[in-house]
Amino acid sequence: MFLCSKNLGLKLNRQSQMSKEYIFVEKKDSELYSLKIVQGPYNNVIYTYGSVTIEEDIENDLARLKFNYHIEEVPEPYSKHELEESTEFRDYIGNILTEILEDQTGQIGNARHTDDNTEIID
Repeated sequence: MFLCSKNLGLKLNRQSQMSKEYIFVEKKDSELYSLKIVQGPYNNVIYTYGSVTIEEDIENDLARLKFNYHIEEVPEPYSKHELEESTEFRDYIGNILTEILEDQTGQIGNARHTDDNTEIID
């Protein structure tokens, strides 16, 4: 599970293709960053990702990104309910999340290169 927590030390200033369409915003009453869409069809929508998981299908060499989110603010002409039910909106913020995860590979917190040891430690 991945949460975009303020104390993970994310490098938030990398610019990529979609990153010009959103910015990270802080809420004083939350330990998580929210995102504000600043360009495109969902301009000024603010939302927060919840739990994020990646389900791998090794046999078919595929991975599926599953995530929860909470819509914080919705400007007109949209409603919160409309965006919660919209597959287009979910795909849009899924693309943003994919970009964030790809950009942060090996950069979250104090991540360092490790070996491939997958031993379970109790």
